[in-house]
Amino acid sequence: MATGQQKPTSSAVAVNIRGPPNADFVLGYPGINATNPRIAGVVEVRAPHGVPFKLASVSLQLYLTEVVGKQQESYRIHNQLVIYDPTTIGTGTNNSSKALLAIDLPFIYPLPSSSAKLPSTISGDDIVNARYSLYATVVETNGVTTHMYRPIAITRYDGILAYMPIKSVPYVATLPDQNVQVHLTLTNGQCYGPGDMLELDVFARDTRTGGSVSRLSSISWTVEEYITFGENSKLDPRSTKLVESSKPCERGGGVRFNATFSFDVKNSNSDRFVDAGDGQGHPVGLRTRFTNSGNNFAINYYFTVRLRIASTDYEIKNRLHVMPLGKAVREIIYESLDEADIGAKMEAAAPHREYFAVVPGDQVGLRKLGVTDANASRFLQLSLS
Repeated sequence: MATGQQKPTSSAVAVNIRGPPNADFVLGYPGINATNPRIAGVVEVRAPHGVPFKLASVSLQLYLTEVVGKQQESYRIHNQLVIYDPTTIGTGTNNSSKALLAIDLPFIYPLPSSSAKLPSTISGDDIVNARYSLYATVVETNGVTTHMYRPIAITRYDGILAYMPIKSVPYVATLPDQNVQVHLTLTNGQCYGPGDMLELDVFARDTRTGGSVSRLSSISWTVEEYITFGENSKLDPRSTKLVESSKPCERGGGVRFNATFSFDVKNSNSDRFVDAGDGQGHPVGLRTRFTNSGNNFAINYYFTVRLRIASTDYEIKNRLHVMPLGKAVREIIYESLDEADIGAKMEAAAPHREYFAVVPGDQVGLRKLGVTDANASRFLQLSLS
């Protein structure tokens, strides 16, 4: 797990954000509203020097930072979530005078609907990066404020709904001036990820005779990546040819391409996180780039088929959807969507989890945190462990 950072202040408190046990911070499937996408975890506030503190408020705010070239912009995602307010938690207004040694505050931070511009996390790319940070703001009754942030990795899954289950997708294009009808079939569907094989069937038919096209001399195809940028960006659109294949058609008719094209996988050498230059360890996806869009960029993929009939070239272009997930993982997620929907509804109906607080002299509470009189000095180091 990437370690968040706390901004130094003169405050007596130390703050940490931790996720659910043996689970990711992000629950549900972002981009699929029925699964109630959300960030879940606990904000821990501690007295690292053993000096009791009094809280005025604790709140959370998720930020998206998009880096396009050398330009960087940050956006607030959703409204601020207040998870501690003395007037609404615990013993009411009297709670503001309660001195604490520690408090754990469970939270559920909802993510926006699928229609929002919520890009998947991209880190370590030389052109486009999108990363999220969840900030906790702790305000004490003496006015001292402490901030702590935690990198959050978000992947959108709406492509799974749009392009699953995996099946052959036929396209039919007619070239009237040549009396030719072209049939294109991606035998493994339109959704691809690391290690998936892209295979294309192409067949051209004479619309007058129903037979092959003797004037068809060659068929070629390419897969290209297109990156476009926002109006305020000084970058020009970029196109990268990822694969190209060509075959002659001596007798006309159709030809099957059996080229295996695996979308490249990029992992860091020994760590699951990359330093984005701001001191934060942001998670790296299996693939640097994939179908994605934010406020200042859009990444799309297309396969293009080119046919040469007589002395004329024709071009047919269709879109691919690329995810940072391979076929096997996508199928598992697709089959689990109903369970995720049921789980989200059960969680919404469940009572809110209570906070856990330790006050001075609460030996039972201290023992629950693993602190005894004999190792009280270790309590000073619990905040960011």
